[in-house]
Amino acid sequence: MPQLRDLFEAHFIQLPKIREILALDAAAPERQDPLIRWCRFLLARTDDERRELAQEAPIMRRANERLEQLSADPEMQVLAQIRADRIALESMHERRAIEAEGHRKFAQGKAEGKAEGKAEGKAEEKAEEKASSLSIVLVKRFGPLDDSIRVRIAAASLEELDRWFDASLDAPSLEAVFDPI
Repeated sequence: MPQLRDLFEAHFIQLPKIREILALDAAAPERQDPLIRWCRFLLARTDDERRELAQEAPIMRRANERLEQLSADPEMQVLAQIRADRIALESMHERRAIEAEGHRKFAQGKAEGKAEGKAEGKAEEKAEEKASSLSIVLVKRFGPLDDSIRVRIAAASLEELDRWFDASLDAPSLEAVFDPI
């Protein structure tokens, strides 16, 4: 009595990789691998192409006949349409979810950017105010400022401006404000 292994042969094919398999086979066309024939059969773009490929082997001819019988069955056509509709619906839901996530991330990024921009704007405004106050105190205490001091004040961080402002209130000279001992 024949064993099942003598009657049955199974191959597992990752459908997305079929094109890779066929590309490798194109490099060696003399090879008549049954698996390659099945890959071509599965990828046939038209009924005529599939029928032509089915002529290569009796088992493929039987598979093609069965496929045509299933395709002609109204109940199978309804099931196929339901499956196609479900796949399309799932795809639409996935696209919508991706779009929604994209919109959410965009809005979040926009809000974060706006908040950062406001914070930076406030910090710059505070630094400008501090620089202006420091310049006023220095002019009142030590007279007109030369351009190098104005540039140094304009380029300073808020921490430096705070430190220099505090020093300007009781420093004995302009140099002592910037280089306290």
